[in-house]
Amino acid sequence: MVSALLGQFLPYIIAAGVALAAIATAYLKGDRAGANREKAKGAQARADNLQDVKRAQDAAAAVRPDDGGMLNDPNNRDRP
Repeated sequence: MVSALLGQFLPYIIAAGVALAAIATAYLKGDRAGANREKAKGAQARADNLQDVKRAQDAAAAVRPDDGGMLNDPNNRDRP
C-alpha cells in the first residue's frame, strides 16, 4: 500500500525537493550579494572619511603656517 502510494507520488516529491533546493539557493545568493553590497558601501564610506580627514589636516596646516598653524589660532577651541 505504502509503496504503491510512494511510487505514484514519487515524481511530485522529487519535484518539490528540487523546487525547495532552488528557492534556498536563490535566497542564499541574494543574501550574499546584499552583504557584499553593504561591505562595498562601508569601504567607500571609510575611504571618503579618510579623504575628509586628509583635507582637514591640510587645511589646518595651511592656517597661518608662519606662526604654528592651528596652534596659535585664537578661534581654535581644541587648543591644549
